[in-house]
Amino acid sequence: SPIDWDNPLKATHEIYPETFSERDYRRSYEGPFGWGILKNLRTLKKRKCKYLLLSKEKIAQKKKELQHSSSMDSKGFGVISANDIIMSALCEMCGSSDIFAFDRTARGVKEGVSKSSAGNFFWEIPFEREKGTNPFEIR
Repeated sequence: SPIDWDNPLKATHEIYPETFSERDYRRSYEGPFGWGILKNLRTLKKRKCKYLLLSKEKIAQKKKELQHSSSMDSKGFGVISANDIIMSALCEMCGSSDIFAFDRTARGVKEGVSKSSAGNFFWEIPFEREKGTNPFEIR
């Protein structure tokens, strides 16, 4: 059974085993970060940076456009959410992989896992990046 950690700090803190030394803690962060830098060092100068600026107004405008489009009726979807639009924009921006994934919490959904359970309780939902650029596919 999962640990029930009902603490307001849980949203901003991570849990490590009490047996972790300071060195173990640093390695858990520095190791993957350092490997990523070394792996990509040769191509850093060739990379192009893209920035995505979203605002409530842009999202509201896109929602309005999509809700009036014929695609919504033909796909049989309900209301497109702001999250659907943001996720599709992120998929469009992320050109480093053909697969995109997001996590869905299992807290309060999966049997035996309460909303305040501590630990990594999530489902990873992978999908093709190209399809993810369409908010209807995200929905």
